[in-house]
Amino acid sequence: MFGFNPDSNLGGEIYDVEVLTRLAKRGHIIDVVLRKGQKAPKMKNINVHYLPFNIKTGVFSMFVLPWLFRTRRMKQLIEKADVFRVHSPYFLGLGTVLAKTGKPVWFNYHHIENKMEMRFFDCFLPRKADGITFVSEETEKDLRELCNINDKVIEIAPTSIDIDTFKPVKTNLRKELCIRDNEKIILFVGALIPRKGIDILVESWKELRKNKDYHLIIIGQGPLRKLVPKERRVHHISYAGSKNRLVEFYNIADVFAFPTRLEGFGMVVGEAMACGTPVVTTNAKGVRKIVDERTGFRINIDDIKSFTEKIELLLGNEKLRKRMGKNSIKRIRENFTWDRTVSNTERFLERLIKNA
Repeated sequence: MFGFNPDSNLGGEIYDVEVLTRLAKRGHIIDVVLRKGQKAPKMKNINVHYLPFNIKTGVFSMFVLPWLFRTRRMKQLIEKADVFRVHSPYFLGLGTVLAKTGKPVWFNYHHIENKMEMRFFDCFLPRKADGITFVSEETEKDLRELCNINDKVIEIAPTSIDIDTFKPVKTNLRKELCIRDNEKIILFVGALIPRKGIDILVESWKELRKNKDYHLIIIGQGPLRKLVPKERRVHHISYAGSKNRLVEFYNIADVFAFPTRLEGFGMVVGEAMACGTPVVTTNAKGVRKIVDERTGFRINIDDIKSFTEKIELLLGNEKLRKRMGKNSIKRIRENFTWDRTVSNTERFLERLIKNA
């Protein structure tokens, strides 16, 4: 795996942590292979093994696993394993297939990348897997349009929210950030990359900033961090820290703004909703299955004008914010829980091992 940090804000990494730790709590033994220095949950039934050297995600990592699997330590791990799970079909999938471990190979797809080089792998690599889980029906549909996976063990194991952690809480975070109670907060959490639409948010802020009572908080890092305005009322935080700290940010926000272009699910959207924060997002795949007219607004992708208008509408209407926030908590608790996801995953594993 290339990420198993229990404090991560990245959707894919959060998914792996939640699913695998909860499988461990149900008695399954999880052996995790990580790069040197990476954090991992410390708990019963999870054994962490570190690579002898660091590997960065990229083309090289696609081919390195066949060599690693020939080492004595990896052979021992493979020998006792029932299933080999791949964190990323793109960066680890090819190496896993070439290694030919003889064990069932499990791919998990969050979304289908738009990049042509990734689409190339999507056209043939899933055929080499024995089973595939998807975080949504939309992602499964997208992959089926590219690759014939009719003979594979398939299961929808949707991304969900840790409702015991992400919930309304009281916090003094506003005071720490020197933001007065009467001032409004717009929050964005996510990687600063084109897919997340950070450029749309920055353009929208050019209009929103005219109201002197508005503050923008951006939590995330990435190649587009250069776009983040250097202003007093723009608070850029590269990394929130613990989950509990992130919960505090969701709770002080008046609006969660997420102009994404593509998601498998949009975990940060669900987290914000679980904390009672209304959302303004897009009709992008993934998030459009979470947010409805009772919990927030969805606008067309790249529609800066509508995105700005909906944020202003919410910031100017406290009654609407409270109603949507209350509905958001209810929607998440009724539809997106990890217990269901893990049960689906266990059913998938039983079928995968049986068919091996």
